Amino acid sequence: MARIVIFTGPPGSGKSTQATYISREHGLTYFDTGTMFRRLKTEGLSTSEMDKGVLMDPRMALELIKKEISELMRENPRGISISGSLRTVEEAFGDNGNNGVVNWLDETYGKNNLVFFRVNIPKEESIKRNTIRGEGRKDDAPELMATRLNEYETRTKPVFDKLKEDGYNLIEIDGLASREEVFADIRKHLSALD
Repeated sequence: MARIVIFTGPPGSGKSTQATYISREHGLTYFDTGTMFRRLKTEGLSTSEMDKGVLMDPRMALELIKKEISELMRENPRGISISGSLRTVEEAFGDNGNNGVVNWLDETYGKNNLVFFRVNIPKEESIKRNTIRGEGRKDDAPELMATRLNEYETRTKPVFDKLKEDGYNLIEIDGLASREEVFADIRKHLSALD
């Protein structure tokens, strides 16, 4: 049966790194929504939000993410390790009768096959890590970091409350430890679910 592992957390929390590690160890496909949006932008997709550090319209994000995940799951039915998604309640759970990513994954693969990790770091650490990340990403610019962190606090954090309320496997991880220590913690939690 397929396993879907989703990593969330503030900018710079290491969610992409950990999602990559898990994908390699478990033979899952790695998928990062931020990378997808940046790729689509180079292919001509443009929204005003993308250049301001503001999250994309949830309905547009939802359709793009579902399409990409469907294609990746066809290629590798073992599962997928996702970072960067579930940025808003609407993206995660839908609105106006439309399913969100979580509802859709639940219906398609089953609640017990979904695991959510929230990698936590303080605001100051997020700013520090993004400042020194050195990837040349426009959204890491210091003038956009305050906006990105505000978007996380006001639009992404409520997703976690809803996941808990609905009984999903949501596991909190301390992201301040070394990459190796964070990975060991995640592996321990995944093993306990097997």
